[in-house]
Amino acid sequence: MIEFYQESGVLDYTPVSAVAVGVGVVIGSVLGITKHSIEAGERGALAVEGVFKMLKTGGAHAFTQGEHVYFDESEQLATDSSDGGANIIAGVAAYAATAAATYVYVRLQPQGS
Repeated sequence: MIEFYQESGVLDYTPVSAVAVGVGVVIGSVLGITKHSIEAGERGALAVEGVFKMLKTGGAHAFTQGEHVYFDESEQLATDSSDGGANIIAGVAAYAATAAATYVYVRLQPQGS
């Protein structure tokens, strides 16, 4: 028997140390974004669907709408590079962003989607 557990837009997450609001958390090949701060040892929710405004590596790349966007967890930045597998696919650019733009709007896309 299959039982419904929760909506697909969130994943439960219990951090070892506190995580502030607006932080990208990588779990395997999935990027989740904290919509609220989560205290250490407390269960909270990570958004894994939706469109998020993310800081990007400045001046390096212009994103076209629909282009893959990668996430650098250590720098908390959107980038155009997998960096040899160090960065994961965050999703796709929801809208175009110029190279000079500070942000790119990213539609989160769990790996395999």
